[in-house]
Amino acid sequence: MRFLKSLNPKGDTIVEVMIVTIIIAVIMGSAYGLAVRSLQDTQLSQERAYALKLAEGQLEELKAAASSSATVGFLTNSAGFCLNSDAASGALNSTTLSPGLPADSLEASRAGLSSYDAACKISSNNDACASFCYYVSLNSVSGVDHSYTATVRWESPRGELEQVQLSGKVYPDA
Repeated sequence: MRFLKSLNPKGDTIVEVMIVTIIIAVIMGSAYGLAVRSLQDTQLSQERAYALKLAEGQLEELKAAASSSATVGFLTNSAGFCLNSDAASGALNSTTLSPGLPADSLEASRAGLSSYDAACKISSNNDACASFCYYVSLNSVSGVDHSYTATVRWESPRGELEQVQLSGKVYPDA
């Protein structure tokens, strides 16, 4: 009984309610910020995995073309290029990029992305790059025989230019 008498029968004051409201708002704001950051990181991880898949696919197509009996002049191409298969005939086509892979600085890269041929722009959702695009390039490594670097660039959810590079050796059949 003594416990019940010690409680304040008047209730909470407006100041106490405001303090609790502010504390809850700060906690909710922090939770929202963490959730948004987590979502962006998840999306970036998915985009990076898809870009790695594209780069690996370009190197595998290059290896397959080098081992085929067809003449593949693009194996000696020092400029940037990409490979794509013609859906109707299944033939492998090479598209030379001009002026090649864009520079490493962010501004030059963004400006250079527009120089990619349409065949080297790949959309992950088949919307003809209306909303999002990957930019693919294969380059031979200077000074190293039969070595190529597949580079995939894209703009991340945070607006930063992201890049994935894979290197491999391709030996044409003699």
